[in-house]
Amino acid sequence: TSNHKVAWGWRYTLGVVTWLDEAVFPGRVFGGDHYNAYTNTISIYSDAPTIAIKEGSRARDVRSRRFPGTYAAVNSLPLVSMWYETVSTSYAFEYLHNNMPEAELEGYHLLYPAYGAHLGSNLASFTYVPNVIGAAIGAIPGHIVGRYEGRRLQTPDTARAQSADAEPTDAERPWFHPVSELEDRRTKTAPRRVVRAATKPKQARRHSTAETPVK
Repeated sequence: TSNHKVAWGWRYTLGVVTWLDEAVFPGRVFGGDHYNAYTNTISIYSDAPTIAIKEGSRARDVRSRRFPGTYAAVNSLPLVSMWYETVSTSYAFEYLHNNMPEAELEGYHLLYPAYGAHLGSNLASFTYVPNVIGAAIGAIPGHIVGRYEGRRLQTPDTARAQSADAEPTDAERPWFHPVSELEDRRTKTAPRRVVRAATKPKQARRHSTAETPVK
């Protein structure tokens, strides 16, 4: 409860609850990499760099909000937390793409299943299905999509790979677009047409051929 950027009301309610949960169920035994917004700490128990980047992306998202405590509390609700998951996953892929391209393939293989597991667990909370089973079911399509995206990443692009400035098409973009690429395409204006006004040809001055009479 030492994160003073979070209001004391959240720190001494949900912050204490999360602290007790971590004390009773220590991550070293039960696992579970996570970011605690109320203590501003990241707990990592796996050796995958992409997982650490994902939790760091959660911290980046929460700390960028005006009311981080309220944001973290609201995003702990079922289904609402998918926004939190989507933003942090997008941040993670943005970082991998720009700074660790060698680990981008691992990101597809790990972050997509994690996203599917989170969605399955959220949906199971509205049914009698245990969250663990819901997470396992949701991870299956996540593995399939992640493997597909990873295979597409490994496939060399003939024409487009040679052009560093070429912008990827919609079919080539991953499902999780980096946040910096989520821009409004309507700002791209069409090229202006230059219309040249037709000018009238100058009329040639008429010279009289008649001879001037001599007086």
